[in-house]
Amino acid sequence: MITTRPSRHAELPFIRSFILASLLFSSCRTGRTPPAVPGDFPMPDTYATATAPGTVSTNAWWEMFQDSQLNHLVARARAGNLSLAQAAARVRQSRALAVQAGSSRFPSLTLDASAASSRTEGSGTGSGQTAETYTLGPAASYELDAWGRVGSTHEAARLTAQAAEADHNTLAISVTAETALRYFEWLREQQTLDLLRQQLAGDRSTLDLVELRFRRSTSTALDVFQQREVVAETESLLAPIEASAGNLADALSLLTGSPPDGTLSLVTTNLPPLPPLPESGLPAGLLETRPDIQASWWRLVSAEHSLTAARADRLPAIRLSASGLFQADALDLLLDTWILKLAASFSAPLLDGGRRRAEVDRQRAISDERIAAYRVTVYTAIQEVQETLRRDSAQVRVLNSLREEINLSRASSEQALQRYLKGQENYLRVLSARRRQYVLERQWIQACYQQLAIRVQLARALGGYPATPHINRIPPIATSTIRKEP
Repeated sequence: MITTRPSRHAELPFIRSFILASLLFSSCRTGRTPPAVPGDFPMPDTYATATAPGTVSTNAWWEMFQDSQLNHLVARARAGNLSLAQAAARVRQSRALAVQAGSSRFPSLTLDASAASSRTEGSGTGSGQTAETYTLGPAASYELDAWGRVGSTHEAARLTAQAAEADHNTLAISVTAETALRYFEWLREQQTLDLLRQQLAGDRSTLDLVELRFRRSTSTALDVFQQREVVAETESLLAPIEASAGNLADALSLLTGSPPDGTLSLVTTNLPPLPPLPESGLPAGLLETRPDIQASWWRLVSAEHSLTAARADRLPAIRLSASGLFQADALDLLLDTWILKLAASFSAPLLDGGRRRAEVDRQRAISDERIAAYRVTVYTAIQEVQETLRRDSAQVRVLNSLREEINLSRASSEQALQRYLKGQENYLRVLSARRRQYVLERQWIQACYQQLAIRVQLARALGGYPATPHINRIPPIATSTIRKEP
């Protein structure tokens, strides 16, 4: 039996030279983090619309409406919404890809084993020999990340996963806001139905009065026909609103992850009173609260790391490998004969038709695109908050004016009816005043809904949702690390 033990001392100087070369070359590496960007990112200090400081936090903002039914619907939507389930699955996919990308930062180890049997027949003797061979060979390899390619690739994938988490949070805000809006719409329709039924009862009472006056010859047939027309008109408004309420209930079922089968049980109530204005803060605060801004930021920094990796891919690759081989003609002797092999390789791209250079250009263009996308996202968020603040202020004034108008309309309608009963006014004036009153009362319900919807949209624009899952906060814009090349 012969045992082969190659001298490792003959290979060590060769490997040491490669390691030393990698350390020397690392002084000109492309860098693991994106370079800092000179220049300013202009941000307004305050919102253009002057508002009083808010008194309600935007975290769990739906609770400011003090509606237990809304709180229950939001909890169901957060737990069961199917779009959120898809987004959560995308987050898990991104995390798995990040783990895959990071695996190249560690050595790989494989183990190969084989068993073979061969038979050689003797010439003319009718006898032969059978030989068996057993091998067992572990092998390890590792790439020295001298230029930061492997680390940058991993970091790009990790940041992409963080962007996916921020996308999940953005969708969570949207689902929560849509749930609140659909619920308030449903309440609006229910309150409108109650109002129409009250108006219809009043119209029928008025019809009885007009018919009584007609029988007493103190009213005309035209007055009766006109009032019957009013009753029919009010009745015709009920069916479309009832259908709309059913559709909104189905929409709420879908938002909560349930089939829209018309079985959602809701208690009819009036629209909740207007809560205090949420905290608007400063525009710079949106960088911390808006997950869509955070997602845009992470994708920007991910693109910078991809650019670093593309640059590093143009430089030589240094790989170390080690393998062992155990071989014998009998299984019980397998570990007695072994060979150890250590190697290092240095692979440098020479000609590739400009492929690697084109990839660097592509990654630089992607980075430039995401710088612009980040700015657009930030500025759009500021514009959404300012627009919603303006609408909120305007809607408050609309409600105040409409309240006064309704009071005057009711007084006018009552005065017209009294004058008609005294024979001092024709019935057309009564109909005109009554119809105006009914329209204004329905407009009031719509205006109250619009005010609540604006508050929901304001909380949405401010990023009002506790981050789940947690994502890291981006640095202030003044200390950002966005690259900017000439």
